[in-house]
Formats: sequence, structure tokens, C-alpha cells
Amino acid sequence: MGGYISYMMSFFWKKNLQILFVGLDSAGRTTMLYYFKLGKAIDVYPTIGFNCEEIQFNNTTIKMFDVGGGDKIRPLWRHYYKDTNVIAFVVDSADHSRMSEAKQEIFNLLNDPLLDPNILFLIYANKQDRRDAKSTSEIFEALDLKSVINKKIHLQPCCAKNGEGLHEGIYWIFDHIN
Repeated sequence: MGGYISYMMSFFWKKNLQILFVGLDSAGRTTMLYYFKLGKAIDVYPTIGFNCEEIQFNNTTIKMFDVGGGDKIRPLWRHYYKDTNVIAFVVDSADHSRMSEAKQEIFNLLNDPLLDPNILFLIYANKQDRRDAKSTSEIFEALDLKSVINKKIHLQPCCAKNGEGLHEGIYWIFDHIN
């Protein structure tokens, strides 16, 4: 219901948003970015540096930054905080061996003093189409999200290759943005 209200309200106000897509390498950030931009999955290569695209969603201009997820580039994420309204952390739901690494990076972000404490934090549990994908409840537990307090945080299951769940994440943003 809330998504529908946000959808209807978005026609009456013009807003600009900036979303910073981060996450471990090979989680699907770039595939997601271009699915939002083009409405379909395309072949992508590992992100060296960053990608930036603007999309129109209802009556809102959304600038999306996708910053590489390799361990050497992660310290640069903080240079993209300026003007960012939402952190979208992309998790590979099928990569069980890196779940604790993803958890560590999420908590590094949540505790970064340079990040606005009121920023929205959307976690996309990507690759839900895979048979070996963890369920959202398993990911919630593996990432220890129950311990996150005083933050606007949401775990959204999705599949960047077919777009399933992507727009629901944007609707959550519309429901919770100030």
C-alpha cells in the first residue's frame, strides 16, 4: 500500500535523488544500474572506478553512482557521500562465502562518521533467481541487521538480470525519504 501511495505522490512533486550503489565486487551493482537505465540486462565488465547514470522515475530525477567493489577501491566510497540521499548496498545472495565480508563493509559504512547518520540504507539481496541464493531471512541474519538501530534500513530481494524487486526498492525510498 505504501508503495502505491508513494507512486501516486511522486506525480505531484518534482524531486532529485542521488543513490550510491556499493557492495562487494561481482555482486551485481553495474548490472542493476544499467537495468534501471535501459530496462534490460546487458553484458557488463568489472567496474574500475565508477559509473554514473541519471534516470527519470515517475517525476523524480535519480542520479545513480555505481562505485567499484574491489577491496582496493572500497576506501574511495566515502568520496561519493556528498549529496547522496541513499546508500544502496548490493549483496550477492548466492555467494555464501563472502557474506561476512559484506556484513563487515555494511557496518563500516553505517559507522562511518563522514556519512550522514540519517541517510537511507537500502540493501539489495541480488541474484535471488539462483537456486543457491540465501533467502532474505537468512541474509538478514547473516548480515546481523537486527543489531542495526536508529537507521532507516531495508533489505530488498531482487534479481538485477530480470529487474525483479528493483523498483520495489525505489518505492521504499520514496516512502522514507525526508
